[in-house]
Amino acid sequence: MRLRHRQIVSIPSWCHCWSAYKAPQQDIENQQVRIGEVGQDLAVAQENEQKQYEDMKLRIKYMYENGDASFAEAILTATSYSDLVNKSEYVEKVHGYDRNKLMEYVQTKEEVANLKTELEHERYFNETAFGSRCSFRTSDKKMEP
Repeated sequence: MRLRHRQIVSIPSWCHCWSAYKAPQQDIENQQVRIGEVGQDLAVAQENEQKQYEDMKLRIKYMYENGDASFAEAILTATSYSDLVNKSEYVEKVHGYDRNKLMEYVQTKEEVANLKTELEHERYFNETAFGSRCSFRTSDKKMEP
């Protein structure tokens, strides 16, 4: 009789735990999909960051080896007023291009940092929220034989 009573008592607690497990299963799957998406975004951003870094290194090397076009050089080497205007426009465009590329690189580095933080947050949330939804604690209640 006591054995049967234990079986009846244990089934509802098992069913309750099963329903508690089944309900957030979709949430867990959605969270895992989100983690995968953020991971892919992070990988793409890191590839972009590396490519931009390599491009900047190449540009700096070129500037070092060949000299940087400066506005002062344009003024001093101009042969006419139109030559001065053309050279100054060229220098302005080159510096604008370099400045834009540097800003793109800074934005990409910020995006990588944000995605890393988001991925860590998603993983932490996944572990804490879904890590131990249903736990059987038999030490709290002792059943008599």
